[in-house]
Amino acid sequence: MTTPPDNPVDRRFNAARNRHLMAFYTVRKAHDRHRDLVNNAIEANRQGARDWSALGRRWLQQPTDIAGLLRDAAEATANARARSAALFQEWLQGVRDLRP
Repeated sequence: MTTPPDNPVDRRFNAARNRHLMAFYTVRKAHDRHRDLVNNAIEANRQGARDWSALGRRWLQQPTDIAGLLRDAAEATANARARSAALFQEWLQGVRDLRP
C-alpha cells in the first residue's frame, strides 16, 4: 500500500530532511569560505615576511641610506595594512554570504 504524496507524515519528514540539507549546505559553504580565507591569510603573511626581509637585506647592503630605509619601511607597513584590510573585507563578505 502506497501513501499519497499529501500525507502529513511525509510532509513532516520532507520538511525535516530539507532543514537538515540546508544546515549541511550552510556548514559546507562556511567551510569552503573559511578555508579560502585562511589560505589568503597565510599568503598575506608570507608576502609580509618577504617585504620585511627584503627591507632588511637592503639595509644591510646600504646601512647609511636612512631615507631609503624609512621610505621602504613605510611602504612595507602600508602594504601590510592593505593586506589586512583586504582580508577583513573578505571575511565580512563571507559573513554576508552565509546569511540567508
